[in-house]
Amino acid sequence: MNFEVLSSDGSTVYNVMVVVNGGKVKASCTCKAGELGKLCKHLIGILSGQTDLLTSQNNEAMGELNKFVTQIADTECATYVAEMLAADAEMSELKKRLGRAKRNLEKTLKQHL
Repeated sequence: MNFEVLSSDGSTVYNVMVVVNGGKVKASCTCKAGELGKLCKHLIGILSGQTDLLTSQNNEAMGELNKFVTQIADTECATYVAEMLAADAEMSELKKRLGRAKRNLEKTLKQHL
């Protein structure tokens, strides 16, 4: 399957290609990171079913993406995507917590001068 996705700034279209064969998933993206063999946000977005990345928001494109996500639901790939997204959410919360702690420390240090 091929999915056209937009860049972060919405000005460039990349192609994400995915193949499912015997429970194994292969995927690639035409963005710079993808061309270097790196895991990019476009691949992660398609693997996790983020329809907002698609260049076309029509029912056919979104249906194809939903079909793909359902097809890989019981694969090792889907397990790792879920694990990564959960870790990313945890990291986001930890960054917020760290920021609050730093601000509180700064306030405390200024009060004692």
